[in-house]
Amino acid sequence: MKIIDAHLHFVEHEPYFSRIAIAAGHENTESHLRMTYKQLGIVHGVVMGNRTLSIRDHNYPDFLSYCIGIDHSVFTRQQWQDQLPLIEKHFQRKSCVGVKLYPGYLPFFVYDDSFAPLYRLAEKYQKPVAVHTGLTAGNDYTVPKYCQPEVMGIAAEKFPRNQFVMCHYGEPMFKEASAVMKKFPNVSADLSGMLEGMMNKDSFSFFYIRTLKNSIQAVNDYSRFMFGTDFPLANYKNYIEFTKEFIPAEHWEKVFYSNAVRIYRLDV
Repeated sequence: MKIIDAHLHFVEHEPYFSRIAIAAGHENTESHLRMTYKQLGIVHGVVMGNRTLSIRDHNYPDFLSYCIGIDHSVFTRQQWQDQLPLIEKHFQRKSCVGVKLYPGYLPFFVYDDSFAPLYRLAEKYQKPVAVHTGLTAGNDYTVPKYCQPEVMGIAAEKFPRNQFVMCHYGEPMFKEASAVMKKFPNVSADLSGMLEGMMNKDSFSFFYIRTLKNSIQAVNDYSRFMFGTDFPLANYKNYIEFTKEFIPAEHWEKVFYSNAVRIYRLDV
């Protein structure tokens, strides 16, 4: 079975990423990632950008594409008009397959009218808008009102011509995430960021898996879910096993591979 990781982070040798990679049984290097992908049948990955908007900060190995990230390093509401031409240059690159927004880590609502020019640009280039939803990592960030699944629903209704990706499937607000996806067909989800470090199958919470399985079944459309890990947060082998626990085998090909190819328009 071919696999695509639709949600990872990769800044080689960056100290924080290197520490959490080690905790997850990995190394934060291109050579290690390439070896791991080969061992596990992972043919491609989509990096969620965590650096500046400079083109030179987003040159990745050939087995990775990226979403240009609008995070702490680039975001202020006043800079949007100045940054749009540079974002468009990313959209013109084959390796750039979308844009990633970080509400919750930053105090904004993704349905705000200030994002309309960005969404028009994403629509023009047919680039999905990936949005952090659910809890944030650490204790230094803002209250979760900005990244609840319901907020994603307001954006999807307001900007119906955009393809949105609900990163982390709103974890742990799966019921709310399910309701948004049932109502708005322009919202898909990746299933990343639910494990941390090294875990084995016996460590997986039965209640957690049952809740995930039930909420995904309620959407009743496996063509809108994508496998993702949030690497280097979690161990790849663990995460593949974990995902197989709540996705029925008959839908593995879609969730692990073909949905990401279609949604992110990957050339793999």
